[in-house]
Amino acid sequence: MKFLKIKINKNEKVEMEYYTDTNEKNPEPALVRIKAPEIPHAGFLNAIHALRKYVIIICEQKDCNDNEIEMRGISFSYHDKQNARGFIFTALRSLENSHAPLLLNSPLKYDNTEDEKTCLPDGCLKAINKLEQEAIVFLRERNSQLSLFEKAA
Repeated sequence: MKFLKIKINKNEKVEMEYYTDTNEKNPEPALVRIKAPEIPHAGFLNAIHALRKYVIIICEQKDCNDNEIEMRGISFSYHDKQNARGFIFTALRSLENSHAPLLLNSPLKYDNTEDEKTCLPDGCLKAINKLEQEAIVFLRERNSQLSLFEKAA
């Protein structure tokens, strides 16, 4: 599974975009987009919220703490020539003197680069991998629930 986007809205509803794995039955990956009406399990929520500290570092919000950041998602890109994945983080930061939050879209950061200006902060890749694992758990749970409903119908 190759994720393109993992997003969460203010009501903790999940949106994902990903390519399916290939196999003998499906030699071409399929693009799947979902908007799930159910709230994800705690592990998923913890994993996406764990990215807040990296948004603070990447977006240079030095005077900010984790509880001022609301994660909205992460976008993935794949760079075969560099054998690297790229990531853009989206989050909101509450502001003292405004009714609306500050929208934070990080610059593109890579998992496999030696350039300090484009590499992920220490520990961030591990947090991203954890989010991907929790997203897979969420999809499996969701698919098993949907198949139960289909069998009952």
